[in-house]
Amino acid sequence: MKSCIIGWVLAFVSLLVGSVGSASASSETPPRLNVLKLPIADASLVTIRAVTRGPKFHWFGYYDKLQGDTTGRYLLAMEVDFEHRPPRPDDVVRIGMIDLADGDRWIELAESRAWSWQQGCALQWRPGSETEILFNDREGDRFVCRVFDVKTRKLVRTLPMAIEYVTPDGKKAVCSDYRRIQYIRRDYGYAGLPDPNLNVMAPDDVGAWSMDMETGETKLLVSVERVAKIPYPGASPEDKHYLSHFTWNPDGTRFLMFNRWGTGEGWRGTRVFTSDGVDGGDLRLLSARGASHWTWRDPDHAVISALGGFNVYKDDGSGMPKETLWIAPDGHATYIPGTNHQWLVCDTYPTGPQREQTLYLIHLPTGRAVVLGRFHSPKVYSGEWRCDLHPRVSRDGKYVVIDATHGGNGRQQYLIDISRVTAGEAFPSQAAASPSHGEENPKASSPQASTQSTVPRDRQELRSRMEEIRRQYAPYLRSLPRPLSVRSRTSLESAWRTKFEIEQAKDANRPDPPDWHREDLDDSSWKETTVPEWRYRGDAYRHPVSCILWYRTRFSATEAKTRPKDEGGEAPGSQRRTFLVFGGVDWEAEVWLNGKRLGSHVTYQEPFRFDVTGLLKDENTLAVRVASGPLFGEPRAYNAIFPMPPAKQQRYVRDKSLSIVGFKNDDLFLGAGFGIHREVYLETTGKTCLDEILVRANLEKQQATVTFQTDAATAGRLAFDVNVLPENFEGRAYRAHAIREVPRGQAKQTFVVSMPNAEIWRPEAPCLYRCRVTCRADEPLASADAVSDGARVIDAEDAIFGCRSFEMVSKQHPRDGLPEGLFLLNGRPLYVRGTNIQGFNALWYWNEMDRLTDVILMLKAAHFNVVRACQHVCFPEIRELFDRYGVMSEQDQGCGRDPLNERSLPHAGTVLARECYNNPGVVLLSLANETKFDPTKAVEAVLAVDPERILVPISGNLYPGRWPQYPIPDALWANVIQDVHGYPGWYARQGELWTFGWIRQPARFALVGEYGAEALDSYETMANHYPSHWRRTPPADADTLWAHVQVEKSDVRQFVGLRGRRPVNLGQYIEASQNYQVEVVAETSKGLRFSPRAIGGYFQFHFFDVVPANWPKSIVSHDLTPKKAYYTMAQVNQPLVPLFQLIDRGNTMELWVANDLPESREGCHLQWNVVAEERTLLGGERTVDAPAANAVVVGRVDLAAITASTEVVTIRLKLSDANGALLATYEQEVFLRLWRERDELLKTAKSQVGEAE
Repeated sequence: MKSCIIGWVLAFVSLLVGSVGSASASSETPPRLNVLKLPIADASLVTIRAVTRGPKFHWFGYYDKLQGDTTGRYLLAMEVDFEHRPPRPDDVVRIGMIDLADGDRWIELAESRAWSWQQGCALQWRPGSETEILFNDREGDRFVCRVFDVKTRKLVRTLPMAIEYVTPDGKKAVCSDYRRIQYIRRDYGYAGLPDPNLNVMAPDDVGAWSMDMETGETKLLVSVERVAKIPYPGASPEDKHYLSHFTWNPDGTRFLMFNRWGTGEGWRGTRVFTSDGVDGGDLRLLSARGASHWTWRDPDHAVISALGGFNVYKDDGSGMPKETLWIAPDGHATYIPGTNHQWLVCDTYPTGPQREQTLYLIHLPTGRAVVLGRFHSPKVYSGEWRCDLHPRVSRDGKYVVIDATHGGNGRQQYLIDISRVTAGEAFPSQAAASPSHGEENPKASSPQASTQSTVPRDRQELRSRMEEIRRQYAPYLRSLPRPLSVRSRTSLESAWRTKFEIEQAKDANRPDPPDWHREDLDDSSWKETTVPEWRYRGDAYRHPVSCILWYRTRFSATEAKTRPKDEGGEAPGSQRRTFLVFGGVDWEAEVWLNGKRLGSHVTYQEPFRFDVTGLLKDENTLAVRVASGPLFGEPRAYNAIFPMPPAKQQRYVRDKSLSIVGFKNDDLFLGAGFGIHREVYLETTGKTCLDEILVRANLEKQQATVTFQTDAATAGRLAFDVNVLPENFEGRAYRAHAIREVPRGQAKQTFVVSMPNAEIWRPEAPCLYRCRVTCRADEPLASADAVSDGARVIDAEDAIFGCRSFEMVSKQHPRDGLPEGLFLLNGRPLYVRGTNIQGFNALWYWNEMDRLTDVILMLKAAHFNVVRACQHVCFPEIRELFDRYGVMSEQDQGCGRDPLNERSLPHAGTVLARECYNNPGVVLLSLANETKFDPTKAVEAVLAVDPERILVPISGNLYPGRWPQYPIPDALWANVIQDVHGYPGWYARQGELWTFGWIRQPARFALVGEYGAEALDSYETMANHYPSHWRRTPPADADTLWAHVQVEKSDVRQFVGLRGRRPVNLGQYIEASQNYQVEVVAETSKGLRFSPRAIGGYFQFHFFDVVPANWPKSIVSHDLTPKKAYYTMAQVNQPLVPLFQLIDRGNTMELWVANDLPESREGCHLQWNVVAEERTLLGGERTVDAPAANAVVVGRVDLAAITASTEVVTIRLKLSDANGALLATYEQEVFLRLWRERDELLKTAKSQVGEAE
């Protein structure tokens, strides 16, 4: 004891004089980690998955306890129904476990009334037992520990004290007084019991107690009074002391504890002691100068976060660190089992403007660290109910589990596989590894222009980039306002039957409907079906079917008729209304209920409803007549709601396995579909219901105009609240209120909501707002985020929108120095780098959300900033997802070819304008595809709904001329841009690559809505991912083509793609087609990038296939395997990028810099190399400027020195800023012989093709 007292005195003196000795015994400087700059582990090495899901909230709590069982199959967790407030005495936490081997199934076990947000209820597996778990609870006037058997699902015993930590053999626990902690540091204590020593500064009967886990025998080991008497700097008689954070060392002989003190609620000082675990003797000072978190390395050493770093302390009573392992912000560190103490996992608190919690691994022998993930923590998770990651490591060291809030559904648990990282795959050469570039003082490395890249170049780099983007946008996927619960729905998912009235119409004469709407009709012979569904039919390619199909169902409405009182207190019966709602029908629907015709609706893009109040019976009959096809007014196109591949069963349903059954390896249909393709349900509202909320923000006036429709059963005086709530970010809410006289029936209401300093929606930070409109007969709501706080709510409805502006420079709206037709997003120039998409609706329909998300991430990884929903309108759920990921889009009505049904377009345009009004990501609307007609009436119809909308009346205008124009009045050009489709290299000028990169100069600004070339899928995709009902994929060396393609064996395009050789087998056909696709999209895209003062942008055709070989112009296969052209487009799409153009028959290279950004870059450094077979033939560098929103030639390079024997070269460009920081790279392989010999070489190729044929 004497030596310990001397140690305390020496530590006390050293604190007073400020001398702490050496912080590290090592001769090397410990790594200093900047966690915001640490490298992120490649996505192929680390998998992260949610193991719990909303709407309830799940977490585990502290990081120092056993969460997983001995088998690694089960994880313990807690579950509650609320967040963002302290637990009350009557709040119950449910205890359960997650079955990782059974789809992460939640198994409820027990419940507790003794818990906190930080440490939960001390839930943990009992060491030494395979089936027993431990948790704290409240029983009468004491906190207790429950021992529970998860196998028998029975309580084993109740022990008399609440535990904190258990010895490694599970036989003894060290216990805290949670009553005292509750009144000093509430986020670690338990509510419900008073502290008997509330006014005692250092009680002698409170402290660290031991408890036998079998008998419940307890013993006070160390009292608070005893520890408080040990000297410390700044001691005051007003200091109130407590002991907490108990942990046994690895052999269970001693335990660690924090002594904290303060003068009120909270604490101002910390020191760490250890004690003998038998009788509380041999009290030693472990850390004299503060501490935050700890982990034992071995029985004699602990790692503690203190003094600005993570330090090793020896349990020798000195109170001083022996070594600093690394310097980093405070966090919860834990050694990884099975790594010989070489690896630790650690987290951080929220840092940076995005409030990101960083989870990282550090390898001690090398000092290198790698980030496993960065997780956004909303600001609301602060203080007592914050959600720390608290990483817990599995017993075998293969995975880590965290609590996190980044997913938008509250605190949930996520499992992260770290086995490949700790096995050394993150750092391929660990023995010689140097500190990572996340350090503040990284070691210099020599630049290698030939290997550096600013875009993904392979699958590994792509996965890594996708994970970065996923983390970047995770915060914007949240929905912060509480969901509405005013309306109620009853789904009509009962059995449906169907029958054709007309399977193939011969003319447009539509007969009067038969009496198939009768209630007593015997429909037993009709075919059974499911709703929702969508069908398509075609007699042959480009010959769509026009038909009339009936649907019938019977349903019970007892529940809807006897709906209980809602949360606002409205009574059922006359105060409630019921609507029959259709989420979508394609194309025209007539509806009967119990023999009564309710009405009709045309177009597939919008939901519609009928008031059926008073029409419902206990048993009801619903009949729907669906007319579709060109003869009945529906525009036809290559793509309607879903792609239309030939199939045995040409039908989409929500179950993918039952959709497009037996789809064929053949061409697409050009046609139209039909069916009740979205949900049908009954919706109960108040006597006045709200509909069609349209919101548009005015950035200059800092306000939003909100319009909505009231549908009132009776006239009356109503109170309206319009609340604009931050949807996916923490920020200010806005509100307007008025009391108005509302007429019976439908009426339009308009509100102007002041929104000073509102957050703007931007692709890189897509902040959204939720406009919540509420009507009542009472006074304004007490809170903006609630509709059920006692006010008599009649109805409430939400609409999500973003504050942004999108316009074109025009005669009516000129901008100095900018050409007419240039797009402006939020007042800044925007160049469209786009692609065509198909199949997103199908992915949502089949609930393939992971695949859908991956496609979006691939889009963003390749720098596409706008997508064209080619010849269809995306479902509202897809459009909202685009809004949240900052993806802009053009939504297409989609009609085209003859018969055009031009007369239907004004109405269809009106519907399209309404449906897309609130989506900030929808920047363009298109009405038709590859046709010609006077679009004036349709454009005027759209602008009547949305005067700010920019339109592409015809994507692929077929009016005569190289750059055809629409015959519209001059005034409309302020909202209209022309669009052309061109396929140089595919349908025209095949092989003539030297003709594609020319600078475009149309008379008016234009978009290029489609261009591209076909390419076969990789052989791996064919062999492993083509459907089993197709015949087996031929061998790669077989002389055959495979899959639906327009590629031909003997084809000049194949000759060019294989660099002057004729391919002779499937492997070579694949290589040749993918090389040629690269050449076409590269040269065409570069030419468009060279023309930013005449071309508003481009849409490459197309991005990915939803089913195998759906349309081989895709640059991503259906299994999400990128083709070579994907990586090429990723390069060309960079906002600031160096490019080249070959001129003078390939003997001269023009160097370009294309800059889409509104800021210029001066004094940049451009390096270039021409390489053949990894030999540098030519190279050079120069200083260049990149003017804003423009593309310029910055130099020329003479290539004449490259001899004719060099047929293929690779050209590499690297652009750096004036300080040497890398800005962009570009690399492209060039078939130089083709550029030099041109037509002569193509003639040779064609002659070889002819001989082969």
